[in-house]
Amino acid sequence: MVFTAVVFLNYVIQTTYVPYLAVNNPPETAYVLPVFTMANPGSFAWALEMYGWGGIGLSFIFMAFIFGTAKYEKILKILFLVNGSSSVISALITSINMKWLFSPAGLTALIIWNTLVIVIDIFLIKYFRLKQSQVI
Repeated sequence: MVFTAVVFLNYVIQTTYVPYLAVNNPPETAYVLPVFTMANPGSFAWALEMYGWGGIGLSFIFMAFIFGTAKYEKILKILFLVNGSSSVISALITSINMKWLFSPAGLTALIIWNTLVIVIDIFLIKYFRLKQSQVI
């Protein structure tokens, strides 16, 4: 929950505060905008984002163990572990070198992570439909 709040705070900054600075151009804009805009690979916003998703990745790792040994459950367990591990590893790499986010490796990790999220969503839909049909 805490890490979701961190990511949400970053979205508020990106959708409200950064546009305010860009449009109104207050005196502090020259100093504050680079710190908070995600257009800057070294911004505080990217640190917030990556630590937030790293924390959410930890929750994916812990949640993986609620799944049993049925067909979709095995697949979901593996997907949750891979997704969570990649999120945590990405956050750790970011803490060492924030520039990696915009490197080919960082962009590849982003594509893989987003693809994993879509695949997990598809399997969760199938899993819950199967569970629902078993209850009826």
